[in-house]
Amino acid sequence: MFTLCLLAGVIVTLTIAQNGQLAAFYGDYSAAVMVHATGLVTALIVLFCMRKRLPKKQTAKPWMFLGGVIGVGTLVFQTMAYGGVSITAIVGLGLLGQSISSVVVDHFGLMGVEKCEFFPKRLIGMAVVMLGSLIMLLPFTKASWFAVILVLASGVTIITARTINGQLAKFHGSMRSTVMNYVTGLITTTIIMLLVGRGEPAWTDFKMSSNAFMYMGGLFGVCLIQLLNITVNKVPAFALTLLQFTGQIFAGIVLDVIIVGSFSWQSLVGGVLVAVGLYLDVTISKKHETQRAKQFENTDL
Repeated sequence: MFTLCLLAGVIVTLTIAQNGQLAAFYGDYSAAVMVHATGLVTALIVLFCMRKRLPKKQTAKPWMFLGGVIGVGTLVFQTMAYGGVSITAIVGLGLLGQSISSVVVDHFGLMGVEKCEFFPKRLIGMAVVMLGSLIMLLPFTKASWFAVILVLASGVTIITARTINGQLAKFHGSMRSTVMNYVTGLITTTIIMLLVGRGEPAWTDFKMSSNAFMYMGGLFGVCLIQLLNITVNKVPAFALTLLQFTGQIFAGIVLDVIIVGSFSWQSLVGGVLVAVGLYLDVTISKKHETQRAKQFENTDL
């Protein structure tokens, strides 16, 4: 299960690069529609191929269908931030928003997630994670602060959409949940594009790019949602966030070298610190759970 979380992180970084390039070519809102359209087609093909193995559909609550709508915020925030900060910085900043959000979700058991109360010793691992994230953002520049705010906001929408999609998957199955995510997301992005995006290059000067990589965001998005639907109900939100981040950060370093042509030592150091923070958090949490289990056993005796 941990391997799947890491793989999800790698795919997140790939989609950030893909969607950012697509947005630079066609415009933010038009790119969002394209990503959801290609993702929906891919998801429908997969759904058709596995229709005989689908679990029986159960009645889900209305709010469980909002994952795709909220996920649009993630896509728009990240594509708008692309270019304002490096891919690695987008990953690092996103973790700050995700970490805070996931701790809140775990502690209060929000949106149907199993309750996992926060305790003070976990601050040790979180502090190391935060330190690593901040190191990756060096040097700070005034021009990038708007991008910083956008990526922090995307961290909140990532956790919210991920949790909601995971709950819908319990009732409709992982693949049906993925299709519904893209249906609601496509409707939302189309409305937004028609309202504010008709002046973008996709409308004024549409043309195809020779860069096939940037058109694969929908395909990778389907893979990502499938992985998250599988893991979100089996791994605590904070642990899932950090495992996913570990895959993201090292994939981000590689993509920065390939796309931007630069290697950042602070990104590498920050990534290592995040991995150390992950190890500390998981170790401390397991120790805490073991101690609580022993206390309950003693109480029963």
